[in-house]
Amino acid sequence: MSKLIATVWEYILEVWHLHCDAVHGKEFQSTDKQATLARKVEAVFDLEPWVNHTHKKLFSTPIDDLRQRSVRYLTIWLAVAAPIAKQARDNQTRTSSNQLENYFHIQNT
Repeated sequence: MSKLIATVWEYILEVWHLHCDAVHGKEFQSTDKQATLARKVEAVFDLEPWVNHTHKKLFSTPIDDLRQRSVRYLTIWLAVAAPIAKQARDNQTRTSSNQLENYFHIQNT
């Protein structure tokens, strides 16, 4: 329950910062948050080979350019790209596992 509350609170703060950014025209970003998001972007970019060609446009911006984007942009990019990349990797892993199981099943019969 406390993890849920922490996640909701983090989301509320992020929305508040996005609101303040839009209203006041300032970037409420720290270098720590920027660095953390840049590492997450790199981790998602590592999953790019598994992504279906229909979603490859998400990865068309070079990673060096993405690292320089604002905290707001990186947050939104990660919200879209991370689930797609993770699902693609999981689907590929599942498919590979099934192929191995079928191979060994055929070999044993």
